[in-house]
Amino acid sequence: MIFETNEHSWHGFKRIELPPGKHGLTRKCISIYLYTRERPAEEIVPVHGTFYVQQPLPERLVPGYTLAEADVQELRRLLEERDEWIQSYQRTRRAKRDDNHGLREYARSLVLHSWADGLVMGSSLRVLRGVTGLAVSLWLCATSRFMRPAIPVDEPPEPVLLAALASGHMLTEGEAHALKQSLRARDARILRYQREELELQRENDGLHARIGSLLASIRLPLSNGARQVPGTLRGAYARGWVASRLEVVLQMPPGTRSLDITGKLPGHYPAGMRIEARIDGQPVGVDHPAAGKRFLLRASAGEVFEAPFMLELLTTSPATLPQLTSDRRDLAFVLKGIRART
Repeated sequence: MIFETNEHSWHGFKRIELPPGKHGLTRKCISIYLYTRERPAEEIVPVHGTFYVQQPLPERLVPGYTLAEADVQELRRLLEERDEWIQSYQRTRRAKRDDNHGLREYARSLVLHSWADGLVMGSSLRVLRGVTGLAVSLWLCATSRFMRPAIPVDEPPEPVLLAALASGHMLTEGEAHALKQSLRARDARILRYQREELELQRENDGLHARIGSLLASIRLPLSNGARQVPGTLRGAYARGWVASRLEVVLQMPPGTRSLDITGKLPGHYPAGMRIEARIDGQPVGVDHPAAGKRFLLRASAGEVFEAPFMLELLTTSPATLPQLTSDRRDLAFVLKGIRART
């Protein structure tokens, strides 16, 4: 079978019931997906799981039909499967709302910390960087509790299967109508949750893109004429934190022959840490900093830095770096400064 898969590619089959004596048979299936280079604009949606269409009410269940035990079990399954999907979507909605709230708070903190750094970086007030960073952190902590969105209240569950619908019971017109309405009500809720999941994921994608842009525009603590090329920074966070791999393109003033890179490891980090500096992929300096103390790594390529170059700082550890429960970022050390030297 060959068919197109998109946002509305309905396909499926009825439940496979093997005949007596054939229960040892199995189905062998090989699935191969082919992808086009581009998709129509109307088919581009945020990443999401498969949205399944629920099985409808069997056509045989009409007024005057006498229910068998198998019919009762099938009705119960149709209702319970829908209710399980509703509960699953409710959990997904709560988790995604919490995730989006955390991303909004993180983006807000990046904006405020960047603004605070811009006030003091490169001026005689640079010593106040830590003070302004702390002030911003305290402000964020004080205001975040008032900006948390309201927790959505889940709607009450739909009515369960009517007690009268038992084996041997003949369906009335009202009961057949009520069954259809019960399934439709559940299907409407499922469809609403699916649309809400797309909206929440679209917001999530936008927040990730904004955070990526904010991280790429963080200003490193450069001095003595050193400048970073906009849009080239990777692996930096607010308040001087950098990841185990920091990349940035720098432009040095004329006559620069080396860089003084200063930083500090947290006091609870393991012994045996190693930080290597590379310029355009070539090693130019190594340091083994001690936890809780400042370090100085001097990077020199043996020649004058005339053209812009890529600086990499690679941090390795003999053990897994400790993380805070609520913070899963790759935090290697706090970068205090990069100073050009002639």
